[in-house]
Amino acid sequence: MSNLKICRICLRTEAKMYKYDRFQLKIYYEEITALKVPENDDLPQYMCYECATMLHKFHKFKEKCYNGQRVLKEIQWTGNITYEAIYKIDRQNTNLESPLSVVTLSDKVKGYNIKEVDLSSVKHEIKERHTDDFDLYSDYSNDKDLLINENVEKSKERDAPYSPVAMVVDEKRESILKYEEYKKRKRSRDDDDEPNRKMKKGLDLSNWKVYSLTEEQALEEFRARAEHPKYLAARYKCSECFKGFSKKEMLERHTKKRHFEGIGDYECWFCRMRYKWKCMLRKHMLQHYYKFECLRCDLVCMQENTAVLHEEFHSGEMKQCIHCEQKFK
Repeated sequence: MSNLKICRICLRTEAKMYKYDRFQLKIYYEEITALKVPENDDLPQYMCYECATMLHKFHKFKEKCYNGQRVLKEIQWTGNITYEAIYKIDRQNTNLESPLSVVTLSDKVKGYNIKEVDLSSVKHEIKERHTDDFDLYSDYSNDKDLLINENVEKSKERDAPYSPVAMVVDEKRESILKYEEYKKRKRSRDDDDEPNRKMKKGLDLSNWKVYSLTEEQALEEFRARAEHPKYLAARYKCSECFKGFSKKEMLERHTKKRHFEGIGDYECWFCRMRYKWKCMLRKHMLQHYYKFECLRCDLVCMQENTAVLHEEFHSGEMKQCIHCEQKFK
Protein backbone atom coordinates (compact mmCIF):
# COMPACT_ATOMS: atom_id res chain seq x y z
CA MET A 1 0.00 0.00 0.00
CA SER A 2 2.89 2.39 0.65
CA ASN A 3 3.82 2.21 -3.05
CA LEU A 4 0.44 3.51 -4.24
CA LYS A 5 0.77 6.94 -5.79
CA ILE A 6 -1.82 8.58 -3.57
CA CYS A 7 -1.16 11.96 -2.00
CA ARG A 8 -0.74 11.43 1.73
CA ILE A 9 -2.28 14.84 2.46
CA CYS A 10 -5.18 15.48 0.06
CA LEU A 11 -5.60 11.84 -1.13
CA ARG A 12 -5.69 12.80 -4.81
CA THR A 13 -4.34 10.44 -7.44
CA GLU A 14 -4.52 12.27 -10.80
CA ALA A 15 -1.53 14.58 -10.32
CA LYS A 16 2.26 14.67 -10.40
CA MET A 17 3.59 12.91 -7.29
CA TYR A 18 6.80 13.21 -5.29
CA LYS A 19 7.98 10.57 -2.84
CA TYR A 20 8.33 12.08 0.61
CA ASP A 21 12.01 11.19 0.90
CA ARG A 22 12.74 13.82 -1.80
CA PHE A 23 13.22 17.53 -1.14
CA GLN A 24 12.92 16.92 2.64
CA LEU A 25 9.15 16.60 2.28
CA LYS A 26 8.95 14.07 5.10
CA ILE A 27 10.70 16.45 7.51
CA TYR A 28 8.39 19.31 6.53
CA TYR A 29 5.37 17.03 6.92
CA GLU A 30 6.46 16.06 10.44
CA GLU A 31 6.90 19.75 11.31
CA ILE A 32 3.34 20.57 10.29
CA THR A 33 1.64 17.55 11.86
CA ALA A 34 3.94 17.40 14.93
CA LEU A 35 4.05 13.63 14.42
CA LYS A 36 6.95 11.27 13.82
CA VAL A 37 6.31 9.24 10.67
CA PRO A 38 7.59 5.64 11.02
CA GLU A 39 9.14 3.91 8.04
CA ASN A 40 6.74 0.96 8.09
CA ASP A 41 3.35 2.59 8.62
CA ASP A 42 1.95 1.10 5.36
CA LEU A 43 0.50 4.49 4.37
CA PRO A 44 1.11 6.19 1.02
CA GLN A 45 4.54 7.78 0.82
CA TYR A 46 3.79 10.32 -1.90
CA MET A 47 2.83 14.00 -1.98
CA CYS A 48 1.14 15.70 -4.91
CA TYR A 49 2.82 18.75 -6.43
CA GLU A 50 0.37 21.15 -4.78
CA CYS A 51 0.75 19.79 -1.25
CA ALA A 52 4.53 19.50 -1.67
CA THR A 53 4.64 23.18 -2.62
CA MET A 54 2.55 24.13 0.41
CA LEU A 55 4.81 22.12 2.74
CA HIS A 56 7.87 23.91 1.40
CA LYS A 57 6.08 27.26 1.68
CA PHE A 58 5.08 26.73 5.32
CA HIS A 59 8.59 25.57 6.20
CA LYS A 60 10.09 28.74 4.69
CA PHE A 61 7.52 30.87 6.50
CA LYS A 62 8.41 29.19 9.80
CA GLU A 63 12.08 29.97 9.16
CA LYS A 64 11.14 33.57 8.42
CA CYS A 65 9.29 33.84 11.75
CA TYR A 66 12.34 32.61 13.66
CA ASN A 67 14.67 34.93 11.73
CA GLY A 68 12.45 37.94 12.40
CA GLN A 69 12.32 37.11 16.11
CA ARG A 70 16.12 36.71 16.26
CA VAL A 71 16.82 40.01 14.47
CA LEU A 72 14.39 41.92 16.71
CA LYS A 73 16.07 40.49 19.81
CA GLU A 74 19.49 41.55 18.49
CA ILE A 75 18.25 45.10 17.88
CA GLN A 76 16.69 45.20 21.34
CA TRP A 77 19.98 44.18 22.96
CA THR A 78 21.88 47.02 21.25
CA GLY A 79 19.24 49.73 21.68
CA ASN A 80 15.63 50.66 20.94
CA ILE A 81 13.58 49.23 18.07
CA THR A 82 12.99 52.14 15.67
CA TYR A 83 12.20 52.58 11.99
CA GLU A 84 15.81 53.61 11.39
CA ALA A 85 17.11 50.38 12.91
CA ILE A 86 14.64 48.32 10.89
CA TYR A 87 15.58 50.03 7.61
CA LYS A 88 19.28 49.25 8.19
CA ILE A 89 18.64 45.49 8.27
CA ASP A 90 20.16 43.49 5.43
CA ARG A 91 16.94 41.69 4.50
CA GLN A 92 18.55 39.49 1.88
CA ASN A 93 21.20 37.98 4.18
CA THR A 94 18.69 37.52 7.01
CA ASN A 95 16.18 35.79 4.68
CA LEU A 96 13.51 38.40 5.42
CA GLU A 97 13.12 39.59 1.84
CA SER A 98 9.67 39.15 0.35
CA PRO A 99 9.41 36.55 -2.44
CA LEU A 100 6.81 38.75 -4.15
CA SER A 101 7.91 41.24 -6.77
CA VAL A 102 6.32 44.30 -8.33
CA VAL A 103 4.94 43.92 -11.85
CA THR A 104 5.09 47.02 -14.03
CA LEU A 105 3.00 46.58 -17.15
CA SER A 106 3.74 48.28 -20.44
CA ASP A 107 1.56 51.12 -21.66
CA LYS A 108 0.75 48.99 -24.69
CA VAL A 109 -1.08 46.47 -22.53
CA LYS A 110 -4.78 47.18 -22.29
CA GLY A 111 -6.62 46.62 -19.05
CA TYR A 112 -10.16 45.28 -19.07
CA ASN A 113 -12.57 45.46 -16.16
CA ILE A 114 -14.46 42.16 -16.10
CA LYS A 115 -17.73 42.17 -14.22
CA GLU A 116 -19.47 39.00 -13.14
CA VAL A 117 -23.02 38.64 -14.36
CA ASP A 118 -25.67 36.84 -12.37
CA LEU A 119 -27.06 34.43 -14.96
CA SER A 120 -30.13 33.65 -12.92
CA SER A 121 -31.21 37.30 -12.97
CA VAL A 122 -30.60 37.50 -16.72
CA LYS A 123 -32.83 34.51 -17.37
CA HIS A 124 -35.48 36.04 -15.18
CA GLU A 125 -35.42 39.27 -17.19
CA ILE A 126 -35.81 37.33 -20.43
CA LYS A 127 -38.86 35.55 -19.09
CA GLU A 128 -40.46 38.86 -18.13
CA ARG A 129 -39.87 40.32 -21.56
CA HIS A 130 -41.75 37.44 -23.24
CA THR A 131 -44.91 37.83 -21.16
CA ASP A 132 -46.46 40.40 -23.56
CA ASP A 133 -49.39 39.21 -25.68
CA PHE A 134 -48.75 39.52 -29.43
CA ASP A 135 -49.06 37.49 -32.60
CA LEU A 136 -45.74 35.69 -33.09
CA TYR A 137 -46.32 35.08 -36.82
CA SER A 138 -47.83 38.41 -37.81
CA ASP A 139 -44.46 39.93 -38.77
CA TYR A 140 -43.61 37.05 -41.11
CA SER A 141 -46.78 36.85 -43.17
CA ASN A 142 -45.02 38.41 -46.16
CA ASP A 143 -41.97 36.65 -47.66
CA LYS A 144 -40.57 39.99 -48.85
CA ASP A 145 -39.85 40.92 -45.26
CA LEU A 146 -37.31 38.09 -45.11
CA LEU A 147 -35.08 39.55 -47.83
CA ILE A 148 -31.59 40.42 -46.60
CA ASN A 149 -29.89 43.58 -47.73
CA GLU A 150 -26.28 42.63 -48.47
CA ASN A 151 -25.19 46.23 -49.08
CA VAL A 152 -25.42 47.20 -45.44
CA GLU A 153 -22.06 48.36 -44.14
CA LYS A 154 -20.57 46.26 -41.40
CA SER A 155 -20.05 48.13 -38.17
CA LYS A 156 -16.45 48.72 -37.27
CA GLU A 157 -15.13 46.72 -34.40
CA ARG A 158 -14.59 49.00 -31.45
CA ASP A 159 -11.77 48.63 -29.03
CA ALA A 160 -12.57 48.14 -25.41
CA PRO A 161 -12.24 51.31 -23.35
CA TYR A 162 -8.66 51.69 -22.16
CA SER A 163 -7.75 52.84 -18.71
CA PRO A 164 -4.20 53.41 -17.45
CA VAL A 165 -2.59 50.42 -15.80
CA ALA A 166 -1.71 50.76 -12.14
CA MET A 167 1.99 50.92 -11.35
CA VAL A 168 2.02 48.37 -8.54
CA VAL A 169 -0.12 45.36 -7.77
CA ASP A 170 -0.92 45.20 -4.08
CA GLU A 171 -4.24 44.59 -2.37
CA LYS A 172 -3.40 47.00 0.46
CA ARG A 173 -2.48 49.93 -1.74
CA GLU A 174 -4.45 52.31 -3.92
CA SER A 175 -3.40 52.27 -7.57
CA ILE A 176 -0.93 55.06 -8.36
CA LEU A 177 -1.71 56.93 -11.56
CA LYS A 178 0.78 57.56 -14.30
CA TYR A 179 2.07 61.12 -13.98
CA GLU A 180 0.75 62.18 -17.39
CA GLU A 181 -2.69 60.71 -16.65
CA TYR A 182 -2.75 62.42 -13.27
CA LYS A 183 -1.97 65.76 -14.91
CA LYS A 184 -4.72 65.19 -17.51
CA ARG A 185 -7.32 64.57 -14.82
CA LYS A 186 -6.10 67.54 -12.84
CA ARG A 187 -6.37 69.83 -15.87
CA SER A 188 -9.86 68.56 -16.71
CA ARG A 189 -11.02 69.25 -13.16
CA ASP A 190 -9.53 72.73 -13.30
CA ASP A 191 -11.39 73.44 -16.56
CA ASP A 192 -14.70 72.50 -14.97
CA ASP A 193 -14.20 74.85 -12.02
CA GLU A 194 -15.11 78.52 -11.93
CA PRO A 195 -13.23 80.54 -14.57
CA ASN A 196 -12.50 83.40 -12.16
CA ARG A 197 -10.69 81.13 -9.72
CA LYS A 198 -6.91 81.68 -9.57
CA MET A 199 -5.20 78.84 -11.42
CA LYS A 200 -2.12 77.10 -10.07
CA LYS A 201 0.91 77.21 -12.28
CA GLY A 202 1.82 73.80 -13.66
CA LEU A 203 5.21 72.29 -14.41
CA ASP A 204 6.69 72.74 -17.88
CA LEU A 205 7.73 69.18 -18.72
CA SER A 206 9.99 70.34 -21.56
CA ASN A 207 12.50 71.48 -18.93
CA TRP A 208 12.14 68.47 -16.66
CA LYS A 209 12.71 64.74 -16.80
CA VAL A 210 10.16 62.78 -14.77
CA TYR A 211 11.19 59.40 -13.36
CA SER A 212 8.55 56.81 -12.45
CA LEU A 213 9.89 54.72 -9.56
CA THR A 214 9.11 51.10 -8.82
CA GLU A 215 8.17 49.91 -5.33
CA GLU A 216 11.77 48.94 -4.51
CA GLN A 217 13.20 52.19 -5.88
CA ALA A 218 10.67 54.29 -3.96
CA LEU A 219 11.52 52.41 -0.76
CA GLU A 220 15.26 52.92 -1.32
CA GLU A 221 14.75 56.64 -1.93
CA PHE A 222 12.77 56.97 1.29
CA ARG A 223 15.23 54.97 3.41
CA ALA A 224 18.08 57.10 2.06
CA ARG A 225 16.61 60.02 4.01
CA ALA A 226 17.80 58.38 7.24
CA GLU A 227 21.41 58.64 5.99
CA HIS A 228 21.17 62.23 4.76
CA PRO A 229 23.75 64.54 6.43
CA LYS A 230 21.11 67.17 7.28
CA TYR A 231 18.97 64.60 9.07
CA LEU A 232 21.93 63.12 10.95
CA ALA A 233 23.11 66.58 12.02
CA ALA A 234 19.67 67.72 13.22
CA ARG A 235 19.23 68.12 16.95
CA TYR A 236 15.66 66.81 16.98
CA LYS A 237 14.57 64.07 14.59
CA CYS A 238 11.26 62.56 13.50
CA SER A 239 12.06 58.85 13.21
CA GLU A 240 8.89 58.17 11.21
CA CYS A 241 9.41 60.44 8.18
CA PHE A 242 13.13 61.23 8.72
CA LYS A 243 12.84 65.00 9.01
CA GLY A 244 15.16 67.05 11.19
CA PHE A 245 14.25 70.05 13.35
CA SER A 246 16.27 72.63 15.26
CA LYS A 247 13.77 73.04 18.10
CA LYS A 248 11.76 70.61 20.18
CA GLU A 249 8.61 72.69 19.74
CA MET A 250 8.88 72.35 15.97
CA LEU A 251 9.14 68.56 16.26
CA GLU A 252 6.12 68.41 18.58
CA ARG A 253 4.09 70.61 16.23
CA HIS A 254 5.12 68.43 13.26
CA THR A 255 4.15 65.22 15.08
CA LYS A 256 0.77 66.64 16.06
CA LYS A 257 0.08 67.95 12.56
CA ARG A 258 1.33 64.97 10.51
CA HIS A 259 1.44 61.77 12.60
CA PHE A 260 -1.31 62.17 15.21
CA GLU A 261 -3.89 59.37 14.95
CA GLY A 262 -6.75 61.83 15.30
CA ILE A 263 -5.92 63.39 11.92
CA GLY A 264 -7.41 60.49 9.98
CA ASP A 265 -7.41 56.76 9.34
CA TYR A 266 -5.43 56.82 6.08
CA GLU A 267 -1.69 56.46 6.68
CA CYS A 268 1.18 56.55 4.19
CA TRP A 269 3.09 53.26 4.47
CA PHE A 270 6.36 55.08 3.74
CA CYS A 271 6.52 58.17 5.97
CA ARG A 272 3.56 57.37 8.29
CA MET A 273 1.83 60.67 7.58
CA ARG A 274 -1.90 60.55 8.20
CA TYR A 275 -4.76 61.97 6.14
CA LYS A 276 -8.48 62.34 6.61
CA TRP A 277 -9.50 61.40 3.06
CA LYS A 278 -8.28 58.65 0.76
CA CYS A 279 -7.94 61.09 -2.15
CA MET A 280 -5.51 63.19 -0.10
CA LEU A 281 -3.41 60.10 0.59
CA ARG A 282 -3.33 59.22 -3.12
CA LYS A 283 -2.14 62.72 -3.97
CA HIS A 284 0.54 62.51 -1.29
CA MET A 285 1.76 59.11 -2.54
CA LEU A 286 2.75 60.65 -5.88
CA GLN A 287 5.75 62.32 -4.28
CA HIS A 288 7.12 58.90 -3.28
CA TYR A 289 6.77 57.36 -6.74
CA TYR A 290 7.96 60.25 -8.93
CA LYS A 291 11.25 62.09 -9.15
CA PHE A 292 11.83 65.33 -11.07
CA GLU A 293 15.21 66.19 -12.60
CA CYS A 294 15.85 69.70 -13.91
CA LEU A 295 17.41 69.53 -17.37
CA ARG A 296 19.02 72.95 -16.91
CA CYS A 297 20.95 72.45 -13.67
CA ASP A 298 20.55 68.72 -12.78
CA LEU A 299 18.65 69.46 -9.58
CA VAL A 300 16.59 66.47 -8.40
CA CYS A 301 13.48 66.93 -6.27
CA MET A 302 10.68 64.62 -5.20
CA GLN A 303 7.77 67.06 -5.07
CA GLU A 304 6.13 68.86 -7.98
CA ASN A 305 5.62 72.04 -5.94
CA THR A 306 9.37 72.22 -5.29
CA ALA A 307 10.00 71.77 -9.01
CA VAL A 308 7.57 74.60 -9.86
CA LEU A 309 9.31 76.97 -7.44
CA HIS A 310 12.69 75.99 -8.86
CA GLU A 311 11.44 76.65 -12.40
CA GLU A 312 10.47 80.18 -11.37
CA PHE A 313 14.11 80.70 -10.37
CA HIS A 314 15.26 79.81 -13.90
CA SER A 315 12.58 81.94 -15.54
CA GLY A 316 13.71 85.01 -13.58
CA GLU A 317 10.32 85.57 -11.98
CA MET A 318 10.41 88.15 -9.18
CA LYS A 319 8.51 87.78 -5.90
CA GLN A 320 7.22 90.91 -4.20
CA CYS A 321 6.95 91.33 -0.44
CA ILE A 322 3.39 92.11 0.62
CA HIS A 323 4.63 94.43 3.38
CA CYS A 324 7.43 96.56 1.88
CA GLU A 325 6.89 95.84 -1.85
CA GLN A 326 10.55 94.90 -2.22
CA LYS A 327 11.19 92.34 -4.97
CA PHE A 328 13.24 89.18 -4.70
CA LYS A 329 14.29 86.53 -7.17
